[in-house]
Amino acid sequence: MKLVNDLLDIIYDASTDAHNWSVALTAINNYFNASGSFIIRSKDISFSNNTEWVSSENISDIINKYLNSSWCHRDYFNSELQNRGKFKTFSDFGLIFSSVDSSHPNHKDFFAMHNIAQSVGSMMFLPDTGIVIFRMLYEEGGGGLTRALRRNLEHLLPHLDRSVRISAQMPLSHARTTTMAIQGMGSPVALVGRDGCILSASEDMERILLALTATRTIGRLTLANQAVQKIFDSVISAAISGPMPIGRSVPLRVSGLPPLVLHSVPIASDIRTLFPLPAAVLTLTPIGTVSAPPPSLLQALFGLTPAESRLAQGLAEGRPLDALSEQWGVSRETLRTQLRSIFAKTGTNRQAELASILTSISLSLPSNTKFPNIN
Repeated sequence: MKLVNDLLDIIYDASTDAHNWSVALTAINNYFNASGSFIIRSKDISFSNNTEWVSSENISDIINKYLNSSWCHRDYFNSELQNRGKFKTFSDFGLIFSSVDSSHPNHKDFFAMHNIAQSVGSMMFLPDTGIVIFRMLYEEGGGGLTRALRRNLEHLLPHLDRSVRISAQMPLSHARTTTMAIQGMGSPVALVGRDGCILSASEDMERILLALTATRTIGRLTLANQAVQKIFDSVISAAISGPMPIGRSVPLRVSGLPPLVLHSVPIASDIRTLFPLPAAVLTLTPIGTVSAPPPSLLQALFGLTPAESRLAQGLAEGRPLDALSEQWGVSRETLRTQLRSIFAKTGTNRQAELASILTSISLSLPSNTKFPNIN
């Protein structure tokens, strides 16, 4: 019983940490006396696009060859899975046992080369994700599953199902948290997955991306400007394959906005995951405009009052004190009193010094920038 509980702990650890999926599958592999185990996620049974996989440590090279060649498309086992129907959980789908058909081309040309004689597995469907296949492989003469181990495997399926479902939500949860953190600094931001799809975006970035987007092909961001699209694609590719990814920047023009620079910074990852981790961060900064942090950020950084933060932002954007007094209907003396308090809280003595500090920490578009209404 302790061994079973330890196995469940490892499986649930994998649900929240993608590094542990290979460890979990290796543990499953060892417990059920299999020669290898793996999980594949794909949009459909053809494995034609957006396919990710993880495996036990000992068969990663075999599964990589299996999915990057035509073998997976001709696998009799996958046909059996497809014929069973669509179920939302591994438990409802149940287990499928299949011995290798020696007359099938896959046996002679692929499985026999790796001494694989039997498979056992299951499949489930996730909303907006596609299919997830769990499969264990057994070698010739390995004995396969005993009756007792089969019962334990059936009891394990609901836990494996829940772990996969939790794992499916984690990248999106992390992306939203990261987006909120960067957005809190006042910067329009979006996180892009390894498949080129937007995982999460701040509201202002969403509006700008809508103005730049031509179409969304299978969820992937497709920009109207081909030059920008080329740079975007190169950043995503670098994040997937490059050990030392390099960020790229490209100027943009959007109607109703000042000239912008789109910064695309890849996020390197050395692990395989079933669900798309963020591959790049997209942020925007203006060109040739003086920007200042939003009032909420100034309040948090320096302890300014709402009125003081509004004045600090206005001065950082280069607007004279007299103009602000007239615009807001506040006396010049009141603003001077607020300014003295701002100097004390920010450790500055002159307006130029204050503006320099505030603009140097800013990553945002000016708060008075009007975003276009895009239907």
